[in-house]
Amino acid sequence: MSARIIKSFVLICLAFVCFAKVYALDLADVSPETLEIMRNNPSLLEKYQEQLNSQKTQSDNRTGRTNASDKNNLIENNQLPKNLDNLTEEDYRRYPHLRNLQRYDNGTVFPLQDNATGMFPPKPPIPDPFVKKQLRYMSDNETKTIGVFGFVKYPNKYKVDKGFNILDSVAEAGGPLELEKLQKISVYRRGAEVADFTYTPKNTYRMSQYQLQDNDTVILEGRYEEPQDNITEEVKPLEIFGHNIFNSTENFIPDQNAINFSEYILGPGDRLQVYIWGRITKTLSLPVNADGSVISQETGRVQVSGKRFEEVQYIIKGILESMEGVSAEVLVENVRSIRVLVLGEVTRPGYYTVSSFNNISSAIVMAGGLTERANIRNVQIKNGGNTVGNIDFYNLIIHGDSSGDFLLSPGDTVFVPRTSMRVTLEGKVRTPAIYDLKSGETLSDLIRFAGGIEASGYKKNIFLRSFADDGKVVTKSYIYGTNLRNAKLRDGDKVFVMESDIPDSNSVELKGNVYFTGMYSIEKGMRLSDILSNKDMLKRNTALEYGYIERYTGEGKTKQVIGFNLGDVLRNPQNHTNNVEVQPMDVINILTAEQVKAQHFVNVSGEVNAAGKYKMPEIANVMDAIMKAGGFAVDASMENIEVVRKIGGKFYTRFIDAETARKLELNADDNVVVHSKYADSPKGYVEVDGEVNNSGSFLLSENLTVSDLVRKAGGLKKEAYRDIAHLFRIKDESFNYTLTRISLADAMNGNTESNLILRDGDKLFVHSVFEFNPKKTISINGAVNVPGKYIYATEMNIKDLIISAGNLKDNAYYDSAEIVRMDIVDGVTKYSVIDVNLNEVMKDKYNVRLQPYDQVYVKEVTGFRESMLVKVSGEVLFPGEYAIAKGEKLSNIIRRAGGTTDYAHFSGIKFIRQSVKEIEAENLKSMKMRLESMITAMSSQEIASSLSAQDVAANESLTKNLENTVKKLDELEPQGRVVIDAENVAELAKSSYDFELESGDEIYIPNKKSTVTVVGEVFQATSFAYDKSRSTVSDLLNRSGGMTEIADKNNVYVVRANGSVVSNQYVKSNFWWKDIYDVKLNAGDVVVVPRRLKFPSYMRDIKDVTQILYQIATTFAVTKLMF
Repeated sequence: MSARIIKSFVLICLAFVCFAKVYALDLADVSPETLEIMRNNPSLLEKYQEQLNSQKTQSDNRTGRTNASDKNNLIENNQLPKNLDNLTEEDYRRYPHLRNLQRYDNGTVFPLQDNATGMFPPKPPIPDPFVKKQLRYMSDNETKTIGVFGFVKYPNKYKVDKGFNILDSVAEAGGPLELEKLQKISVYRRGAEVADFTYTPKNTYRMSQYQLQDNDTVILEGRYEEPQDNITEEVKPLEIFGHNIFNSTENFIPDQNAINFSEYILGPGDRLQVYIWGRITKTLSLPVNADGSVISQETGRVQVSGKRFEEVQYIIKGILESMEGVSAEVLVENVRSIRVLVLGEVTRPGYYTVSSFNNISSAIVMAGGLTERANIRNVQIKNGGNTVGNIDFYNLIIHGDSSGDFLLSPGDTVFVPRTSMRVTLEGKVRTPAIYDLKSGETLSDLIRFAGGIEASGYKKNIFLRSFADDGKVVTKSYIYGTNLRNAKLRDGDKVFVMESDIPDSNSVELKGNVYFTGMYSIEKGMRLSDILSNKDMLKRNTALEYGYIERYTGEGKTKQVIGFNLGDVLRNPQNHTNNVEVQPMDVINILTAEQVKAQHFVNVSGEVNAAGKYKMPEIANVMDAIMKAGGFAVDASMENIEVVRKIGGKFYTRFIDAETARKLELNADDNVVVHSKYADSPKGYVEVDGEVNNSGSFLLSENLTVSDLVRKAGGLKKEAYRDIAHLFRIKDESFNYTLTRISLADAMNGNTESNLILRDGDKLFVHSVFEFNPKKTISINGAVNVPGKYIYATEMNIKDLIISAGNLKDNAYYDSAEIVRMDIVDGVTKYSVIDVNLNEVMKDKYNVRLQPYDQVYVKEVTGFRESMLVKVSGEVLFPGEYAIAKGEKLSNIIRRAGGTTDYAHFSGIKFIRQSVKEIEAENLKSMKMRLESMITAMSSQEIASSLSAQDVAANESLTKNLENTVKKLDELEPQGRVVIDAENVAELAKSSYDFELESGDEIYIPNKKSTVTVVGEVFQATSFAYDKSRSTVSDLLNRSGGMTEIADKNNVYVVRANGSVVSNQYVKSNFWWKDIYDVKLNAGDVVVVPRRLKFPSYMRDIKDVTQILYQIATTFAVTKLMF
């Protein structure tokens, strides 16, 4: 036996040395035929090496062609026949090694090459007559059937020679589709995977040595890639918000036919056209002269310069129509041109001649638009050295408010300043762009400018990236709707809103052996039978006896598994024991029959290439398990295979050889150990645990000591306790242990008393120093920046602890702090309190040395708070942010801001409060939910089936209107406005509207309004000049052309400039002789004419819808007043 082992070992070593030399060559220079011959004739290897060294050969193997010089040399040495392309039977008898070669039309011989171009052949073998004869011989004698499938060119079953290995079989199937995309080759036997090889050049030899058995199946896996379009989508850079509207000249050329001339101020250079008909028929063209008058025979001299066209029209018509039988109409025939200067950050600054109907924006367009540095938030208009006005174009772009974009006058200078604060907003917002901001504007303003966050945006983590004063990058995170208004921005900041990937809150996921996997929406009370409605959803071979639900509960999303009997769910849905009620985010798993069967696992260890625990089929032998573990390693003994099996609660061991391993069937949980051929007996193992770098089991070698084992485990950790370690040793066959205490320090130093020689089964445990000296803590709470527990250190005093806790807060009470100390006296815990003066402690005049588990409490000064700020803007002398005292009132802060200017419209004061905004947000959310509930109810099948044709039309119309309203609600942001009803500061101070201020309040006093506005279902929804003589709601509606046919005339209402609402119902209930049309309007008021809704008959008595729509419309109208 020993002689046979030595002989085998020598042969293996020679083969290994031969292959080492072969693979040491540059394989790109070796033809397949030459390489195969050298494998069988090592003496040729040295000759070929000499040829390489003398550089007598050249490689063309990368192109798939056989090197001619190699062939000629081998032919001359009588190692190859002269005609390789047409082999005869005599050639095969003379050169028997050629019988194992598969030939291909490109000269490539598989599997002898290791480079990417020649590893696998591109075509099946050439069927020459002799090969056919050989195949017939094989079919009659030693053959096997191998299936090759997957990532190959010709997947099929093949009858091959009995000696074929994995690579031979792959070659038989034409090779892989693309070698560079080949990833893995697996071997299956009787349905179980017995071997798998990741494709690498290193594994090529292992695959060539793996002998397949009859009816094995080889599966190749590769990367299947979808064809990629070479055209890459260009990522557009972010635009500067608002700059694009100044790019096109077409948008800003005033159309004289579309101009409302009623408010136009006439002047020299204008021309009027007068049409006269009736008793006199005539057309007059009247230029406005330099003295500001127009002259004609019919009208005489009329002074028109400086007057509104509407006024002049009235005068001239009055003169002409005073003549009996004469009618007249006055129009503006032509308007004068003026000269203006455009300066600052425009493309072409300079003088421009424009129409007197040109406004500020059109002048900027005529100057070529804006540069990248332009700031459109504060464009100034100057005349005669004085600033006569400015405009924030964001009001025009975002809110459509063109009131600031007034007409230019002769001599005006338009100045566009350079930006001083620019912030980038990216991600899931409605308008990602680069924004110019004013001083004091916050993250809340920035998101409002962008139109808000998209529905898919994640509102709980808004990132703000800033540059600090020292140049460092600081990143902060904010939650939408809470502290955004306090998030101050700086020039260069970047804000990013991520996309939300939170799962749907009203759906479950169906997975597994069903035809329609994916997400299913659910409603409250739905059960498994509602999702798995019938058995047709199930695929073949579904396990009916068991399925399970994965449910994640609690704040930490703890996983819970709920099992159910699928068959019972389908047969008896009324049985709620199995027919479980589903919850949002559940994952329903439907299994195959194989998945619910008992799993057979076998542990394979020792001298195998991939030791581990493997799943095996029900019928498998020991050799199948070894092949599953990668086959035998180099040092494996074919005669010493150990099988450990548990029978009746006891373990039994049997030693077998490789031949028996092919016959002995496995049981579940068997342990297979392949021992080394160098060991006379099965190997022993020792174990180390505790404070070592790599704890675990290690092979017991001869004379292995404690220090050797520690080094095998990667050495000691720094926390290892070196004075004491414990060695557990098996005492007898009953597996009782003895305990030996050793000095680990002595063992590592080689002291034989502690550095014991280990035995099979020994277990060494290395303790931690913290087991003998546990970590101690102390705590600090109260007015420190980072309260909490800290590790106790010797010699630690109270000042050290305060500094470790981030130092004292500003509101810390220095005169007294407390230390609560715990002492154990005679087995009883006692506490004492030590009073400390922090003034002396922080000046190092006094200190207290701390003990473990001391608790320090720093008291806080009562009434201390950070500054409370409110913002005052608009028509006050000194706008800005003001710190307020507790209890300070609204009237006082306006006085502190210098009072109102002469242009203030105090009755239109806008008072914004954050807490009110939050309440409005909840109300809007509630209204939206109620509307969505109504839409769902109106869309139900029960209602639809019971309606008449007339009601169906009304139902559809109302549903559509409600859906549009819901969309508008999504776009609407709460304003938080509180109505203030006062005409001036003095009146405010005496009224109940003089509120106590809160931090974050905003007060805005607008300038005087000279217009009233009508919106909704009128023929001309616009603003009109306020006229006291025509100031009722009825007058304004008449000026707007009256109400449309679909107007709801009974629900017209007025939104006052101060935000209060006057409804028709209010007027009628308090003034029975009046209605809404008699209400007197003030400058700045808005009249709202809502649309009349058609209600189906079943809803005509329901007031809830009307009430909600009224509240929403009022909110929209108040929002309009806000801007």
